[in-house]
Amino acid sequence: LLKYAADYEAGGNSELSGFVSYIRALAEEGSRFTAAVPVAEAENAVRIMTVHGSKGLEFPVVALAGAGKRFNYSDFTSLTIFHPEMGFGMQRVEREALRRYKTIPYAAAASREKRDMLSEEMRLLYVALTRAKERLILCVSEKDLHGAIRQAAALYTGGDKPTPAAAGGVSSYNRWMLAAFLRHPAMKGWREETGADLPETPADFPLEVIEAALAGRGSGSPRNAAGTRPGDGGGAGQAVCLGLPSPRRDENSGEALGHPPDP
Repeated sequence: LLKYAADYEAGGNSELSGFVSYIRALAEEGSRFTAAVPVAEAENAVRIMTVHGSKGLEFPVVALAGAGKRFNYSDFTSLTIFHPEMGFGMQRVEREALRRYKTIPYAAAASREKRDMLSEEMRLLYVALTRAKERLILCVSEKDLHGAIRQAAALYTGGDKPTPAAAGGVSSYNRWMLAAFLRHPAMKGWREETGADLPETPADFPLEVIEAALAGRGSGSPRNAAGTRPGDGGGAGQAVCLGLPSPRRDENSGEALGHPPDP
């Protein structure tokens, strides 16, 4: 399609509507369109795809981006909701008082629907974290990174791991990943900087934390192995990249033998 667009533009044309008409005319004339050549795995190229599209594939290096995108909770604010097992629920509306209330059937269906949605999101995150053969790069971008780290630390409500209820109250992959890695020795600087009072957990895998530059804040710089470099709390946005080797895999079955800790 890009080649046809280039040919069309080379003829002195630039209108989108004209290009659509050009493609339609070619199709009506019975012209055979040349299919795009897929990128071979052996080629030295970067492939951009969705997590769904990466299922069953592996790559030497994988970078997970867009992990700060908020989960879609819009279905849980509508007047009605339906779950295949829990049934149909409606909110009660008091028009005179301009109020609406969640009924028990609505709350039950919404709770189950939310749990199912978060379970699917966890499965997708697992797929994303297990595609790398050699190195996995996690890009954690937040408008208020310090606040996000404090919220991730708050998931540890007494115990070595966040409770299912606490883990189910997050709004993005970022919160899960921050909670999972927050007790790693490499995150010491961030724990101290944000006041996250969590004990450090020994880890059998290296983790490199790099502070990225956003919104003209200047060059990002890596923290050392202890993670002791303090960051800048200001700016319109903040990001860190967490780099770690991929999980070890059994040579016969290909199954992962070890993973970074999960929330």
